[in-house]
Formats: sequence, structure tokens, C-alpha cells
Amino acid sequence: MSSCNRSRDLFGAYWDDETTLAEREWLEGHFASCAGCRESYEQLVRTLEAVASLPRVEAAPDLAERALAAARRTSPTPDRIFVRETPVWVPVTAAAAAALLVLFTVVPMLTQSKPAGTMASNTPAVVEPRLVSLIRAAEQRTARNMRLTLTIAANYGGRWDILQAVN
Repeated sequence: MSSCNRSRDLFGAYWDDETTLAEREWLEGHFASCAGCRESYEQLVRTLEAVASLPRVEAAPDLAERALAAARRTSPTPDRIFVRETPVWVPVTAAAAAALLVLFTVVPMLTQSKPAGTMASNTPAVVEPRLVSLIRAAEQRTARNMRLTLTIAANYGGRWDILQAVN
């Protein structure tokens, strides 16, 4: 979120003196450096002061009774709960990424047939002998493997993403 958007989110709380000390200091610093936000806040202040200066009008004594009667005559509407749905492009993009990952990593590994020890024999002379022996040992241990396990780790950075992953 940009600093201007964040400052506009704090306008109401700042007017009502409900900001923390840190928020107040940050907002006042932002006002000092951003003429647009300072002008927007000053416009809000002028508007709120103009509304507050309007004369108060007493409501009709039977207003509450009439409002309740009108509400009882109307048919109830069901409550709506906003549920954030995953956009269609997210799973499609994830499937396409997984397919490309398989295509460019797994398929070449399965189609290449190299004898055990190939990697170590093509190793440049600068590689440590211990590393070469470890590579050879790993190739010998896995030479008869017939299956590949692909593990993908994803970092869920947002609170909504974490909740969706858990649910």
C-alpha cells in the first residue's frame, strides 16, 4: 500500500484523535512532505466543520414508530456473506507452471540415459576429490532408482493465502 493510501486510511482516526502516537507522528511527517495529502485532509476538516455547524433538527416524535412499522411491512432479505473466491487464473497459472516445471526438468532427466559415474567422469580437475567421490557414491546408490519424487515448497506470504491453504 502506498504511503498516501495509508495516510488517507488514517484521516478519520486522526480527526477523532484515535491514532496511536506513532501513527500521529507518521501522519504529521507525511503531511509535511506531501502537499496532496495535506490538502485532502484540510478539505475533510473543512467539510466536517461545515457539517457540524449546521443547525440541529429534531425528528418527529413518531419517527421511530413509523420506521418500525415500515420495516415490518417489508419482506426480509437474506444476509449476504462476502466470501473471497480464488480467481480462476490462479489455479490455471499454477497448473501451467507445474506442467512447465515437469516438462523442463523431469522429462529431460527421464529421457537421458547415462551410465553411472558419467557426472563424475566429466568433472573438471578443479573439483575436490572428496566431492567427486561423494558424487560417484550417490550415482551408484541411485543407479537402480525407477521413481522420481518431486517436492515443491511454496511460501505463503499473505494471511488470506495461509488461511486458504489451511482450510
